[in-house]
Amino acid sequence: MQSRIAHLSDLHVLDLAGTSPLRFLNKRATGVINLLSARRDAHPVRIAEALPAALGPAGLDVDHVLITGDLSNLALPSEFHRARAIVRAIGGPDRVTVIPGNHDVYTAGAMKTARFESYFADWMVDLPALPAAIEAARSAGRAHYPFGKTIAPGVRVYGLSSAIMAPPLIAWGELGAPQLAKLRALVAQEPRGTDAGAPDAAIHTRIVMVHHNLHRRSFVAERTARLRDRDALITTLRDIGATALLHGHTHPPQQHRLVGESPTWVLGCGSSTWFQADHGHLAHFNVLTFDDEAGLVAAQAYVWSEAAGQFVADRDDLLRRAAASAPLG
Repeated sequence: MQSRIAHLSDLHVLDLAGTSPLRFLNKRATGVINLLSARRDAHPVRIAEALPAALGPAGLDVDHVLITGDLSNLALPSEFHRARAIVRAIGGPDRVTVIPGNHDVYTAGAMKTARFESYFADWMVDLPALPAAIEAARSAGRAHYPFGKTIAPGVRVYGLSSAIMAPPLIAWGELGAPQLAKLRALVAQEPRGTDAGAPDAAIHTRIVMVHHNLHRRSFVAERTARLRDRDALITTLRDIGATALLHGHTHPPQQHRLVGESPTWVLGCGSSTWFQADHGHLAHFNVLTFDDEAGLVAAQAYVWSEAAGQFVADRDDLLRRAAASAPLG
């Protein structure tokens, strides 16, 4: 049996409707300057709003959709409201799973009030979810992570949060030892059923979601935008036997791997809305095919075509490129 799972990231939905100017008397001041200059119109909301049709029954009709953070630009309620409508149009909690990115906790207020979780808790709890569990997730903030969610028999997703509030012009990420310890504990508690089609089937595919990337980048990015405890995450991924690590944060797509007893594919789909064709930047998402016995067997990229007004198939050699890359860690 195979599962086809779409990976989206970095939607950066911008919506300033009804926002008081007072909300920009903090780190958002530098964010707005960036949006009005280098990133002006770089993430058209119309592309984000085309994703439900691309992934739905009339499109690719994938089994599940994973979104690895940065649904917003400035962690404003208006942005989360619009992004939530897009997520809901893609599918309910049985079809979509989300985690936050650093832009989703852009200010101390957004992080303190668990604003991201208040909007997206429905998509971050195991199924079937009790109302009490959803309400607890809404107010838990960072304490909610990691969460585990079975999205198909034998396929389990673990959602981490590397999103932390950082100073202006800084985009660090950090998980922390408690979150990694909890991840190990969740894996140890996985169901051990023997019937492959049953809800309690033994897990054969572990997909870990995190916003920040694992590969090393430029001198500046390493000092301002890295995952500060990536080595600890790499060790944990090897120890739990992760099939794949899916990330966002880097807007160009990435393909890497970890080497251990069995390989862990490390894939970043790039931003699913970043469109500046004159600079060669096309909005991306990936569709991954997981097999019960063989693990991740295929990964294809889709890119936005302005001429067609829709996403079209692009590279289908992502796993080959990952296999050819220098191992991480």
